[in-house]
Amino acid sequence: MSDSVRFLQAQPGWRVGSLDTSRAFYRDLGFTPVYEVGAAHLVMARDAVTIHLSTTEGHPGGCQIMVDDVDALYRELGLRDLRLLYDIGDRDWGCRDFTIEDPDGNEITFSQVVGGVT
Repeated sequence: MSDSVRFLQAQPGWRVGSLDTSRAFYRDLGFTPVYEVGAAHLVMARDAVTIHLSTTEGHPGGCQIMVDDVDALYRELGLRDLRLLYDIGDRDWGCRDFTIEDPDGNEITFSQVVGGVT
């Protein structure tokens, strides 16, 4: 495996019963809302830690891993037999990313910030 791509940060995500309840809980821990998609997905952060909360039924566990060169990592991992869920592309939220699935169904999204939103 190449050492050229640096992994910068991991952002876990999990399913919650209520975004309102989770928002209040994490606010009490010092997190602030960063980005929200209706009543389905909430991103909160404190310092360098970001968490993703989802109310989507059947939403698997997962993690967003920030890297410094997502295209190089995509090329590197493309040589392996991986289950690709979302092909590489630029997203509305300011990242370029792709998502794979591990053997247990957990989603791993590799992202690089390309816009002004993090």
